[in-house]
Amino acid sequence: MIVNRSFVTRLACLTTFPPQAWKNQRAVYELATPESPLEPGEVSQMVWAHNGKPVCKNCYRVGLPSGFSKHMLEFSAERGITKLYEKLLYNNILKADEWVVFDTALEEEWYAQRYMNRAWRFNMHYVSPWDKNARTSFLRALRTGGFDTVLDGMGKYFGLDHVSFFFLGFMGVSEADNSFTHTDVYATGEKGFNMIWPIVIVNGSKPELDIISDDANIVLSINYEHDVAVTMGDWVYQKTSPNDYEDEGQMKIVVNAYVGQIDETNARMMHYIFDGEDPSPFADQFELPLKEIHWGDGHSLPK
Repeated sequence: MIVNRSFVTRLACLTTFPPQAWKNQRAVYELATPESPLEPGEVSQMVWAHNGKPVCKNCYRVGLPSGFSKHMLEFSAERGITKLYEKLLYNNILKADEWVVFDTALEEEWYAQRYMNRAWRFNMHYVSPWDKNARTSFLRALRTGGFDTVLDGMGKYFGLDHVSFFFLGFMGVSEADNSFTHTDVYATGEKGFNMIWPIVIVNGSKPELDIISDDANIVLSINYEHDVAVTMGDWVYQKTSPNDYEDEGQMKIVVNAYVGQIDETNARMMHYIFDGEDPSPFADQFELPLKEIHWGDGHSLPK
């Protein structure tokens, strides 16, 4: 047996083992960001800064047109939705899991829902189109903001034949304790995506979204960015990060859009994902042939 006496001597001189310096070393897992801003429709897989490897297989950042977050904030404010969130989050006008339909001055019907606030320990509220007028106005706002370019980039990057939105809405929150780790899109044949981008953020806040990496022991915690959509495909597990804006009277509002290629291979699964929640208007959109296609085969968002 050969003994490295030099190493043994050095080890014997240590007053503690492992050395204190080792205890103070922590692995740092940070998201790599492109050197220049993403172009509208540019898709960038989330990768680690230290090794360039994917955080997870189906998590991406997608570039939106410049000023798009502001454009959607104006859309929300015009309908009184931004102001409504102040009442929803700070006046507790809805009970746990309660939802109501409301009108706007623009002859549109929307619904507001206090979502899973006891089970998931946060005060998240959805506001989403209830009738066709509201849904069409949402789609038109996406078009006027330049989202056709985004769908074109995504469709080509992911090799899709056509793309349709199957959910559109806002999510707002001012406090989150521990939330719940879940996946929103799964088993779609890598043709479905959940896109989230902010319209109201709290500058300097702690991270707002936890994404579980392919190594389930490692969690990527990120902040939302204006004009960038966090885009998650099949089996990406995530949750709202713990946060509390209530002391500052502030809140976070994001757009939440589900989009993908609905076809004979996944229409039933897409319907199941969408119809698993109550309420779920427009559930007939998954019937084939599709009533709405928003990119591909000569289609675009409505004018």
